[in-house]
Amino acid sequence: IGKHGINSTFTSKLLQTPRALLEDLQKLFSRKLATRTTLPLQMIWFSLSFGTYGITTWINTLFVSIHLKNIYFNSFLFALANLPGNIVSMMYSDRWGRKRMLIGSLVGSALGLGLFAILVYCGDKEGESGKNESTSSSQFQSNPEAFAIVLSACLFQMFSILSWNAIDILTGELFPTRVRSAGMGVCTACGRFGAMFAQFVNAKLMMSGDGDGAVASSSVLIVAASTLLMGAGMPLLLERDMALGELKDEVTEESSHKSIVLGCISKVKRQKDHMSDDDEMEGNTGLRSRGRPYQSFQREHVYIV
Repeated sequence: IGKHGINSTFTSKLLQTPRALLEDLQKLFSRKLATRTTLPLQMIWFSLSFGTYGITTWINTLFVSIHLKNIYFNSFLFALANLPGNIVSMMYSDRWGRKRMLIGSLVGSALGLGLFAILVYCGDKEGESGKNESTSSSQFQSNPEAFAIVLSACLFQMFSILSWNAIDILTGELFPTRVRSAGMGVCTACGRFGAMFAQFVNAKLMMSGDGDGAVASSSVLIVAASTLLMGAGMPLLLERDMALGELKDEVTEESSHKSIVLGCISKVKRQKDHMSDDDEMEGNTGLRSRGRPYQSFQREHVYIV
C-alpha cells in the first residue's frame, strides 16, 4: 500500500468515528435501553460519585473542623476500610446479586454518613452547653466520641467500596456487547461530573458555617447522605439482575435475527478438535467390521492413524 493509500484509509476511519459514536448514542438512548438501563445507571453513577468523592476528598478537612486528634492515623483507618468491603464484595457478589448488593450498600453508606452527622451535631450542642471556651474547643477529643466518629466514617467507606464494585459489574452486564464500551463511557462521564459538582457544593457548605465547623461538617454529610439515598432507589428501575446469566450481544434480540454469540457465554455446541474415547472406540468398531484385513494388520502390530 502506498503513502496515499494509507492516508486515505486513515482519513476514512477518522470520518467514520463520529458516525459510529452517534449510532451508539442513539442506541443507548433508544426506547429499549433509555428508561430501563441508561438513565437509571447514569443517576446511580452521579449520586455515588457525588457522595463518595465528595466525602473522601474532604475527609481530612472534616476531621480538622471538628477538632479530632491524630488526623493522619484516622485517615489511614478510613482508607483501610476499603479492605473488608472488597472482601465482602468478592465473596457475596454472585450469591446476593448485583442489584441487591448495590441497594444495600448505598443505604449502608447513607446511614454511616447520617450517624457521622448526628455525632458531630450532638457533640457541638454539648460543647455549646459548656461554660468555658476550652470545653468547646476540645469537644471531640474524648476517646468514646472520637472512636464513634471514626467508626461511622469507616462504615461509610466500607459500604461505598461495595457500591463501586457492584455498579462496575452491573454496568458492564446490563449493556449489550454492541454498545457496552459506549455505555460505560457515558456513565463514567456522568460520574465524573457528579464528583466535580460535589467539590463546589461542599466548598460552599463549609464556608457557610459562620466559623462553626461542626454545623458546616454536618451540612456536608447530610447532603451527601441524601444523594446516596436518592441513588439507592434507582436500581429498582433497572432490568433483571444478570448475575450468573447469559449476557446480551445486540440491543434488540429477536428469534428471527441471527446475532453473534460469544463462545464463553453461549450454549452452542462447539465442534470438537479431538476425538474422545467413545469416538475412538466407534472408529475401531467400524474398522473391525471390515473383516480380515484389519485383523491381519492387527497381528502385525500395524496401526492405522
